[in-house]
Amino acid sequence: MDLIILALNLSLLTYVIGGLILGLPIPYASIKRWGPRLIADAVAAAVIASSLAIILGIADTLLAALSVDWPSFYEWLSARTAELAAAFATLSYFSTVIKGGEYSFLSSPLSMAASYISTAFTSLKMIYMLSSVIYTFRERLAVMGVVLYAVPFRIGRGVGGFMIAASVVMYVGFPLMPSFVAAFEGATAPPPVSGASDTYILHVVDVGGDPVPYPIINLYAEEYSTEPVGVIVGDSNGDAVLGDGLDVLPQNFTLATKVGFMGYLFTPDPNEIRHDETEWILRLTSLIYSEGLAAAIPPEVSLRKAELAEGVIRLDIEASAETSLPLITVASDTVEEVLLDGSNASCGWGTREWRGIELKECLLSLGPGEHEVVVKHAGA
Repeated sequence: MDLIILALNLSLLTYVIGGLILGLPIPYASIKRWGPRLIADAVAAAVIASSLAIILGIADTLLAALSVDWPSFYEWLSARTAELAAAFATLSYFSTVIKGGEYSFLSSPLSMAASYISTAFTSLKMIYMLSSVIYTFRERLAVMGVVLYAVPFRIGRGVGGFMIAASVVMYVGFPLMPSFVAAFEGATAPPPVSGASDTYILHVVDVGGDPVPYPIINLYAEEYSTEPVGVIVGDSNGDAVLGDGLDVLPQNFTLATKVGFMGYLFTPDPNEIRHDETEWILRLTSLIYSEGLAAAIPPEVSLRKAELAEGVIRLDIEASAETSLPLITVASDTVEEVLLDGSNASCGWGTREWRGIELKECLLSLGPGEHEVVVKHAGA
């Protein structure tokens, strides 16, 4: 090869330069110490250039000894790509179908899983591109590495050494990847999980201790996470079951909770559940609920007293600033009267949908100070 001859000539040039520097009649040790270095570099470059065919042959011998080959590697890579493509298409389809529907709360976890698969796709693309370069241009990379390695004064020694090593190590390493991945998957221990029979009962109640029907309990790995790791739907009594052989739970878990109800997301008290207690009461301190009618207490409002009677909610509240008090009810409920401080309040009821349920909502305007709110309704 012409490049091999060039590498040998460069090594000879390096040797000559080293000999000249070594024989210079100058008292500068910092310069003269380059003489032995260049001579050693020249000898090493000449040996590598002369034995390059042997070095490349060692890689082929290793592949044969390990019973792996490049066609099998590309078959494995194609199979993995097809699996990821099928999974990505399936998740994207279901995420699009359920968005805006009854099971829209599943859209976020599905989208997150699809993003992980997309990241895996990117990794496979990089592996495919790099492996194609190594497989196609292995000999050229090795020869170019020898040429750079032989350049005097170690100008290209680092890059050249890397190219020579890559032409051997990566040439053997990529076909070994399927075996390595299989061994890694087999050696990975399953994550510790709680016992299959562990059951945790969650009771969701409003500020007065009355059950909140059909709450949506979002579970988070951390308190300030935005993506839930699990979602549980409670029953008509506000009770939900976690575990009971249906959920895979880590050992010694602590999960932050938020509760969705009538289109609002509430932080309960306590705001987390742990493995050391099997029954939890999640109190929504900013929610009042009675017979299909709910009042969501905003942060600017403090509740002094709440009285619930059949068809009547009476609230004594204090607002620290100008704000609005959301009143939400199901569409089948008839709100007969809304009184604010003893007078009829102007309350325009708008309609919206939550999880397939038709709702009506009124934003009752409040000024700073103490207020009495009375809502009379027929009940759901």
